[in-house]
Amino acid sequence: MPPTKSDKNVMPVMPTVVCDERRQEYYSVGEFLGKGGFAACYRLTDGIGTSYAGKVVGKHLIKSKAHSDKLSQEICIHQKLGHKHIVKLFAAFEDTANVYLLLELCTRRSLMELLQRRKQITEPEARYFIKHLASACSYIHKQNIIHRDLKLGNLFLSDDMVLKVGDFGLATIFGDGARDKSWLCGTPNYIAPEVLAKKQHTVKLDIWAIGCVLFALLTGTPPFETRNLSISENDYNFPANVGMEARSLIKVLLSADPNDRPPAEAIPGHPFMRAFTPKKLPISCLTTQPVFPNELVSSQTGDCSQLRSLDLPNRSLTFHDYMSQLKQLLNDLLSKELPKRQLTEDDLKDPASQLLNDLLSKELPKRQLTEDDLKDPASVPVYWVSKWVDYSAKYGFAYQLCDGSFATAFSDRSSLIMDACKEHCQYRSKDDEEAFFSVKRCPKQYEKKLSLLNDFEAYMTQNLAKAGESMSREGDELARLPYLQCWIRTKSYVIFFLSNGTYQCNFLADHSKVILCPLMKAATMIDSNQVFHTYKFETLMTEGAPSELLDRLGGAYKYLKLIQDRHKMRSVPVNSQSVQQDSGVICAERGAYKYLKLIQDRHKMRSVPVNSQSVQQDSGVICAES
Repeated sequence: MPPTKSDKNVMPVMPTVVCDERRQEYYSVGEFLGKGGFAACYRLTDGIGTSYAGKVVGKHLIKSKAHSDKLSQEICIHQKLGHKHIVKLFAAFEDTANVYLLLELCTRRSLMELLQRRKQITEPEARYFIKHLASACSYIHKQNIIHRDLKLGNLFLSDDMVLKVGDFGLATIFGDGARDKSWLCGTPNYIAPEVLAKKQHTVKLDIWAIGCVLFALLTGTPPFETRNLSISENDYNFPANVGMEARSLIKVLLSADPNDRPPAEAIPGHPFMRAFTPKKLPISCLTTQPVFPNELVSSQTGDCSQLRSLDLPNRSLTFHDYMSQLKQLLNDLLSKELPKRQLTEDDLKDPASQLLNDLLSKELPKRQLTEDDLKDPASVPVYWVSKWVDYSAKYGFAYQLCDGSFATAFSDRSSLIMDACKEHCQYRSKDDEEAFFSVKRCPKQYEKKLSLLNDFEAYMTQNLAKAGESMSREGDELARLPYLQCWIRTKSYVIFFLSNGTYQCNFLADHSKVILCPLMKAATMIDSNQVFHTYKFETLMTEGAPSELLDRLGGAYKYLKLIQDRHKMRSVPVNSQSVQQDSGVICAERGAYKYLKLIQDRHKMRSVPVNSQSVQQDSGVICAES
């Protein structure tokens, strides 16, 4: 009997150390990375510090010989493969409780999370990923293997943004007469019509899936919903923004007749694929559109009209769009009638406390929750503010993002960001005009601000500890980093709102943080020990929220309303020794004239800094925190 849906939700029991007895290798069990299908994934680290993604299948789920054979086939197929665009399987072993697959760790998650944040991507980016995918498929097809489950969630991204095909749980060997190749399998939105017709499976199943992936990357949704009729009749429509050459490639990939679909190795030769394609992509493209200078595009195409494809419709939501989504998510959660006694993370580890809570709330448990059941590590934010220092009395607000890049929101409403490698800068004027340049070839008009940014960077590097983990990133000319759009500081909180929709609330008392992402519909708490806890709002609504998180979400919600109101005024009150309370935000003034000037300029400005009890007037530093 195969595992049931309820079995799918049961997490494996994990020891602190696992052992591959045959190879005499020991691995310490680290953070929970996620779950999918009937497996969970944990970071496993060997004795020399190398980390892997450990796919763990509980033996309690292997309920029949057929299921055991299926897992064995997955391991057998995957172990045969060695290609730069395929997730590497290093080893497979078992103990009394679980089966372990030791896999290459893809730190940038998958195309599914990328598309959730971006909604749709540019044609050059799509070509970059499809070239990688076609290369992987060409290789596995030459090994007489069909993947049969190519989809965004199975296309993983390495630390340097290389696409790697993973999850060979449905893969099969083509031409193996011992096995039936006509049974229904795959993900509904990506199933080819011949699968629905229960015809023989061929490598052309994967070509169909590549067409679905390309369509989804360019439009934000797969070409077919779950209605089988649409797939059988090849019924789909292109949004207006999809170019003619992209349509041409998608149409041939989604040909109803498998024989009309090209082999994987022919895909890069299509006219769409021969247009400008970046050799690499920056990490920032996980959340924001890259920068493609005209000369890079036109040098290969000879046609600057190709830039049309870079101008995505609704490519970025507005401040008010993000605020509306965040407000709705928090309002739904905080106004919901949650269990009478809020869960804490310690409660979730204690079955007796869980049972008591279920009785008090008059709800019988469907299953026993663990901390990992609630978490969704794939939704951890890509960017957040890791350090900050308030120089707004004279210059502006300086900060560092978690990837190591430094920036300043200047008092004149402009922003300057320097990447972690200190090689590239992006400048944003008060009118939202962008400029990108090399640090070594800084235009004269930006020299003073770059000098100030370097001074702020030196101060933060020498004096402030970093908040949370950092992401090592190779800076390059295509990166477009999110910038600080609005901020508020009170005696108890510092609130940041980034241009990619990230809303961050720092709690100064214990240095914990809450980071909300409206695109992923997720909340992340970084506790005082710098440990990350990420949850989907959907999970919190159905399973309840740890009380520590719920309390902080209440504070974040309070200031969400305030920052939305302040953004309308775009005010930056000046600092002084006179302080007044204003809806929980401490606003300062410097006499009647300065206050009058503030009112006159209120509609122009973005941030809302506030005073503290200690002001260093000479340096302009109000407060610094990490």
